[in-house]
Amino acid sequence: MSVKTESLTQTTLANTRGISLDDKEYIVVAKNGEIFVYLNRCPHLNTTLNDQHDQFLDQHKNFIRCARHNALFTIDQGLCIKGPCNGQKLQRVSGEIVGDQLLIES
Repeated sequence: MSVKTESLTQTTLANTRGISLDDKEYIVVAKNGEIFVYLNRCPHLNTTLNDQHDQFLDQHKNFIRCARHNALFTIDQGLCIKGPCNGQKLQRVSGEIVGDQLLIES
């Protein structure tokens, strides 16, 4: 089932953001013209990845970072390349932009 979220702008798409829908939290990352959507859950601790609003990337904006233990995940695959969950992946969720709306498969 697709769920429509709020309208998106170019500013929104230039930044990583968190979105809450129903009882789930998601991370939305735009990179190289693509949108990547993941559940906001660390595979190691099963907690949210961020400790500050919409702060999900490392300082160089190359990786998704878990604020709990500094694990790093690739943006395009959600694969942990550093940290206690090395080799595990974030759960990817299907998402697409239609017009100015982000549709997330829930």
